[in-house]
Parts: sequence; C-alpha cells; structure tokens
Amino acid sequence: MENKEIKDERIIFQRRKIQSEAYSILVYFLLFSILFQQYVLNAPASQYMGEFIGAVGIGIYVAIRNISMGLNLSSRKDTSLKKLFLNSVFLSSITVTFFVFISGERDLVDGLTFFITFTIISFSIDFLLQYLAKKKNKEIDKALNEDEF
Repeated sequence: MENKEIKDERIIFQRRKIQSEAYSILVYFLLFSILFQQYVLNAPASQYMGEFIGAVGIGIYVAIRNISMGLNLSSRKDTSLKKLFLNSVFLSSITVTFFVFISGERDLVDGLTFFITFTIISFSIDFLLQYLAKKKNKEIDKALNEDEF
C-alpha cells in the first residue's frame, strides 16, 4: 500500500506564490548585479556575462512557456495596434532617456535613431507575442469545444 499524502490546494497555492516571489527577487538581483558591475565597478562585459545570459535566458523561457500555454504576457485582454504602438513609444522614451543619462551620449541623430529602432523592435516583439498567444488560445478553445461534443 502506498502512502499518498493529500495536498491542500491552499498550501500548494502558497508554495507556488513563494516560489514566484523568490524568482522575481532573483531576477531583480541579477539585473542589479549586472548594472552595478557595469556602471559602478566598470567591469568588463566578460565579468557579468553569466548573469546577463541567465537573466535574458530566463526571460525568454518564461515568455515561451506562457505563450505555449496560451497565456497573455500582459494583463491586457485585447489591445489595439494604437495601444501597442503607444506602449512601445513610452518604453522607448524611457530606454533612450536612461541610455542618454548613463552613457552621456548627446548626439541627437544617434538618440533619435536609437529611439526609432527601439520603438519598431519593441512594437514588433509585442505584436508577435500577442499574436502567438491569441493563436494558441484559439487552438485551446477549439480543442476544448471539440471535447464537449
């Protein structure tokens, strides 16, 4: 006879919540470590490349897993192209401002080029991720509807 422990859903939920919080803390620590080594210690990129690869890799993994499960990466239910574009412009503005502040770069043409490029890339990635999530959601809905009949 096997002794199977019955697990309370509340306990499982709390453990998952704790693990999720620990993951968030770890990612923020990695990002802080990268920025600290890069800008305060003026360390070469090879010194913090492990942290960078880990942070980017885990971000890509989480995005792929969410999309493969049909989950949206954002809390937005349905977003128009206008909202996607405005979000990309806002993100690009913050990124360019941060870049100018950190690097001391004052060339307007370079800043504008960086802004436009980052806006296009950000919009394209957000659009693609939403498209893939919606597509997977439709596949899941179709499979669930077929199972009901």
